Amino acid sequence: MSLEKIKEKIQKLINLRMSKGIQLEQLVGAIFDKEYIQIITKKKENEIVCEILFKETINEKNNLITITYYYDLNKNLIRISEFINGKTTVIFNKTQTEKKLLNEVIELLKQRSKKELDYFFNSLPADLISHLKQEVEK
Repeated sequence: MSLEKIKEKIQKLINLRMSKGIQLEQLVGAIFDKEYIQIITKKKENEIVCEILFKETINEKNNLITITYYYDLNKNLIRISEFINGKTTVIFNKTQTEKKLLNEVIELLKQRSKKELDYFFNSLPADLISHLKQEVEK
């Protein structure tokens, strides 16, 4: 696997870590769209929860869908879940996505030579270098 593939995955990881995700202000503005029925925002201990209820036709059947967005207190989107037909599905989890990308990068790095690793690590943000080095050396 080329270093370019590793850099591509690292870039995805950096983008994920830097992005705050869709913001509450954007979600609340959707109430003006005719499909949206209700938007509820509430604060729970260390997170903000925004629930959006809307109608959508799927396979010629009208469905009520609730999408729930979870934010930390720094306005970072950390998780999204969907409730439809009595079933809740997590459709985004920032921590799990980050962990998956990190594990993929670590596995790819374990296949590289020491010289390639040194070159590669020098191109990364400092906060990622120490974590990746520890994992690769395991």
